[in-house]
Amino acid sequence: MSCEGDKVKSLVTDLITTNNECAVCMAFEIMAITPSSYNKEIFAILNVPSQIDFYLQGDMGYYFLLLLSKWYTVQDVKNRCFYKDMVLNYKSPSDFLPDKQRNFGGALYPYLWYDKWKLVSVTLPEVDDNISLKRCRQEIYRRYNNRPYKLRKPNHLTCMAEVCGGTLNEEKYATLSFKNWLHIFAVNEWGHHNRKPVDLRVNADQFRKCISESPDKFMSFVMKLFSNNSILPMYKIAGIKGLLEGGIDICLLWPCVKKFLALDFVKNNPHDFYEIVKYYFESENISINELIPFLRSVIAITDGENHAYPSVPGSDELGGNVNSLLTKALNSPQGKSVDLLINLFLIL
Repeated sequence: MSCEGDKVKSLVTDLITTNNECAVCMAFEIMAITPSSYNKEIFAILNVPSQIDFYLQGDMGYYFLLLLSKWYTVQDVKNRCFYKDMVLNYKSPSDFLPDKQRNFGGALYPYLWYDKWKLVSVTLPEVDDNISLKRCRQEIYRRYNNRPYKLRKPNHLTCMAEVCGGTLNEEKYATLSFKNWLHIFAVNEWGHHNRKPVDLRVNADQFRKCISESPDKFMSFVMKLFSNNSILPMYKIAGIKGLLEGGIDICLLWPCVKKFLALDFVKNNPHDFYEIVKYYFESENISINELIPFLRSVIAITDGENHAYPSVPGSDELGGNVNSLLTKALNSPQGKSVDLLINLFLIL
């Protein structure tokens, strides 16, 4: 288990050194699980003010502040004193960025102590305040309407509208025989059925739901689908999902799940891959030994694009690209694979 812990720690180091905002967010999220294990990495950041300022920007700020708040609570008195002194003496490059038009509350320096406000409010509990820190907290709160900074998790939602349904009305799917299902699978093109728009994804989702409600009934049927090349992959995926959701032993399903361990499949279906493989990271099992090397190979995939952010604090480019890039990274094959490894770390 310690060997796997070392692998995760090595992965965290690699993510941080990219200076890619999406990768750094993932690294901080992993570190926050057992923050004391990363004392060396955290002290390396705290000793470089420019690094602190960089990690407080954009969505990284949420994960960085959350990490520091959890890290502080597990430190000894000596390290807590070091951290409090660091916060008290911290000066952000944005503190004295002037707003000559005084558009923000009439202040010439609207960002003065803004980053320190975050650090004091989120990472330092008031019960640990010494005289200097208590005075500092009071002065900062007075500047910001007598309130602490409220940490809010970044929210990146993707919305969609469903404009068409499946072949049948929803209640009729539960009455289908295996022969009926094969007839539905034979409709392998999107289009119209009886002059009604047909979305094959609805058929697949209803198939998954029926299986999850009666997994033992469908077990043999789903297994046979994998030997039928005329069946669309979406129905095979739905079948495995339904069996997993229904509680079928993951070891019995492993021969079929292994067929999804292909880079092309993961690249084209990262969400489906995650929804299937996540069941194998909920408890220790022999399949993990095959999954870990595969996930590392997925993480190593490069898309040929440079997503590194500029190191200029508060730059427009950083603020403008963060939403789309973070969403893209979290939903990418690499992001899903990192998420699975985080789940593995939780059960170690």
